[in-house]
Amino acid sequence: IGTESGFTLMRELAAEAPTARIIVLTGHGSVEHGIKALQLGAASFLEKPPDIAHLAALIKDGVSQSELKREFLTLEEQNRAAASSELIGESNAVKKIRQQHAQAAQTSQPIFISGETGTGKGLCAQLIHRLGPRSVKNFVRYQPSFATADLVHSELFGHTKGSFTGAAENRKGLIAEADGGTLFLDEIDELPPETQVSLLGVLQDKKFRAIGS
Repeated sequence: IGTESGFTLMRELAAEAPTARIIVLTGHGSVEHGIKALQLGAASFLEKPPDIAHLAALIKDGVSQSELKREFLTLEEQNRAAASSELIGESNAVKKIRQQHAQAAQTSQPIFISGETGTGKGLCAQLIHRLGPRSVKNFVRYQPSFATADLVHSELFGHTKGSFTGAAENRKGLIAEADGGTLFLDEIDELPPETQVSLLGVLQDKKFRAIGS
């Protein structure tokens, strides 16, 4: 009865229809009720009688936002289904790996993937990328070559023109290319020791500097 019944209805709506935009129109327009309504997921809280033009604009915006959210969730589910289908098998072990991929995809922390050569570490990295919010940005894969430490540093961190012999122009490194997305370092133990130390700094501080900058 009263405001509590409205709050109960809001909770049920939010649970049953997470894409819905809830607009509360009430005769109990206290600050306390307004804050509680917003905390429960209301997009707007209006006192009676409302300004009709304002209410119409809120409804129009609510419909648009709900449609966008539904489209986003549909695309997200399609991406997850497509990514999961690339990992073949229905055994308990494969199901566990799928679950681990989904969990890993939601973290912003560095992820270490271990396994023998040919067991699919690269595939796992791509699936984790596609399952998470970073899928809208680049997936950049780097496999160390037998180049000098300076060249490896240049490939990863980039360099400024004239910073070393042969640096004829500015170069954007792979770390910058992967910003907001995923940088997959394949066989990281093959990197020069000094590069591994520099990468540790990137992982810890989330910062890096191009050679010569």
